[in-house]
Amino acid sequence: MIVSNLISKLAARIKISSQERNITGSHRQDYMDSVWEMYQSSYGAIGYSIQSPRELLKYDLWILIFDDDTPIAFTLYKKTPYGMKSTLGGSDGSYQGKKAFIGMQNKLFEPGFYGEVSHKVLDIAISMGAPAVCSKFVGDILGKDVDILDDPLKYKRSLSGVGVVTKVLVGRPKGVPVTDIKNPSCNISKRVSKMEFESDPSIDLDAHLSCLASSQLL
Repeated sequence: MIVSNLISKLAARIKISSQERNITGSHRQDYMDSVWEMYQSSYGAIGYSIQSPRELLKYDLWILIFDDDTPIAFTLYKKTPYGMKSTLGGSDGSYQGKKAFIGMQNKLFEPGFYGEVSHKVLDIAISMGAPAVCSKFVGDILGKDVDILDDPLKYKRSLSGVGVVTKVLVGRPKGVPVTDIKNPSCNISKRVSKMEFESDPSIDLDAHLSCLASSQLL
């Protein structure tokens, strides 16, 4: 409860919109070294799934938070038919960078941004009251087999190299009804349009490692 309250207070205090930049296309290369350094700093305690800076370019949208002209926090997104799915994220390790990373979870309130969360990132989402997706819709959204649990939001699925993990899908994926993460109501009759797309297993792994890294980071 203490950790949850702290996260909520920090997120409420952060005003980052003027420092936030969306980086796409060839402009990503301008910040590749900075993001790589933050990635190494954030993931050093759990290990790396990406072995070179250029591998970061598989992610279509980079959202960076700057202190003056220096990036201090990042979240990388992959474009899918349902919008932008969050994957890697972290900071430069500074107090300001950690606060900025928490504040970046506000993206989950915006249409077309979503992600699978667990561990500390799930705690942040709950503290912020982020929208959540009922587990019965998740299989169609991910294009993966999932095991729906008794909890209306939680599900289990297998990740290559990790095993079975428990997740919650949060945010506002396109065309998908959402519910209150703190008081979910999943008696929703609307169906989700299932869209076939190729999903890279390494992206799922990176998203999971991001949750683990955040548990070390915050």
